[in-house]
Amino acid sequence: MGHAAAVWWAVVTATFLLVHAVPGGTEPAILSLRWSPSAFAAWDQRLGLVGPWWQQYLRWWAAVASGHLGRSWVTGQPVVQVVAQALPYTLLLMGVAMLGTLALGLGLAAWAVLRPKTPSSAAVGTLSQIGLALPDFWVGSLLLWVAARWLPWVPVTGPPAAAGVGSWAARLLPPVATLVFTQAPAWVRLWYVRLDEAWSAPHVLAARALGAGPSEALWRYALPVAWPPVLALVGSQALPALLSGAVVVESLFDWPGMGRLLWQAANAHDLPVVLGGVLASAALTALGSAAADVAEWALDPRRRRPWAGESGGGP
Repeated sequence: MGHAAAVWWAVVTATFLLVHAVPGGTEPAILSLRWSPSAFAAWDQRLGLVGPWWQQYLRWWAAVASGHLGRSWVTGQPVVQVVAQALPYTLLLMGVAMLGTLALGLGLAAWAVLRPKTPSSAAVGTLSQIGLALPDFWVGSLLLWVAARWLPWVPVTGPPAAAGVGSWAARLLPPVATLVFTQAPAWVRLWYVRLDEAWSAPHVLAARALGAGPSEALWRYALPVAWPPVLALVGSQALPALLSGAVVVESLFDWPGMGRLLWQAANAHDLPVVLGGVLASAALTALGSAAADVAEWALDPRRRRPWAGESGGGP
């Protein structure tokens, strides 16, 4: 938890420094260019943009400690309200995309492990390598064109047409498919390595010698050994990758989540919204990584009993 808190603080601090280092400011996006220099100075005074950067940094953290993230410089809405409106959309998109990514990666890897040195196994390896080279904006643009041309029942922009599950599923399909297609290849390779190692473990060989079929040996005996290390990487790699991909995907498909919010706020130099969004996203990533570590420790007996070693001895 201490490491997660340190990562969270470092990400927010780096974002604060980068935003202040970017040329330009918020005034041209809000005020008329005909305003006088004194008017711009008064506006900076009102927004608290006076004094050295470290004074602004300390004032901002003091406001965060008091539970206030300020107001958007563009819309005037409280940052907490803006982030609270966008966060559920990103959590929904990321949750569905993560389940699809892990399921697709596991399914393709299991298919390749059960059929070694076959054309289907080679095809899975080739597709995973090709998928790693496909950028999310290219895949998203291609799916956007396909949906607009041949799938009129799939809305690609704007909110869902109705409140039903079918409408939400149709609206989620293009952005979720983009994230799954771009993230799953890496997890195919990871699942394959872990399952291939577990496939040669002594207890799996013993189960197969006692009559267990290939599918039963894989799912019942090899998978419980293979998935705890993968679980640890879900928090440290899958969540950050999905969050970074959400910035492009949500902007491309006009999904009203944190990614689109941060992109619009960065373009407008809306510093409170940028910092509030990064604060929430970094906290989500840090907590997800810590939760994955705790879950791996709780579910893997080798982590709970380090004195036992690989031999399984000890009390």
